[in-house]
Amino acid sequence: MAGAMFDLCRQSRALYRAFADELFDATGVDVELSLQGHARGDWRTPGILFMGGESSLRALDAQRDCGAHVEAGQTPQSRWLPDEGQVEPRLLLEALKLAAKSAGVAFYAGCSVHSLHGAREVFYIASDAGSFHCEKVLLAAGAWSGDLSTHVEPPLGALPVRPVAGQMLALRPREERAQKHIVYSADAYLIPRRDGRIV
Repeated sequence: MAGAMFDLCRQSRALYRAFADELFDATGVDVELSLQGHARGDWRTPGILFMGGESSLRALDAQRDCGAHVEAGQTPQSRWLPDEGQVEPRLLLEALKLAAKSAGVAFYAGCSVHSLHGAREVFYIASDAGSFHCEKVLLAAGAWSGDLSTHVEPPLGALPVRPVAGQMLALRPREERAQKHIVYSADAYLIPRRDGRIV
């Protein structure tokens, strides 16, 4: 179970407290981080109660053997992950956008990229907003990355990226703050937000 992705995730989580504080200092936006050891007060309990089948639980136990903090859950079909946490993604996006703008980043919303040509360290991008030259390009078009990869020179080859449909509800329970931690399974998850909603 140990590998580059596992190590990247653990290292990223370790940086998140300082990252959230840096964003708050730069923008005044609290991303509502709920994570062990984070100074900003919160009524929620950091961590995830994972409910799963035998193969999923074996995978978590393998992560524990590689150094992850995985505890027995309330039932044999569950595990408690105390080091996991959450942010409010809409607030995180707002904070990142404000911080980027203050650092001089330009945004072109609703702008299609038609082609991207690269030659060593200089890239040429043709888009609805005009043409641009840059030293580096990060291809992060989400579900549309596969479409864009066919317009890249030299060719990247088809990227096997596709959208996956899902449904999300936000509910406000009658008993406020009844659920204090994330509950996760392969089929669904329940996430308590700071304002009392359950997503």
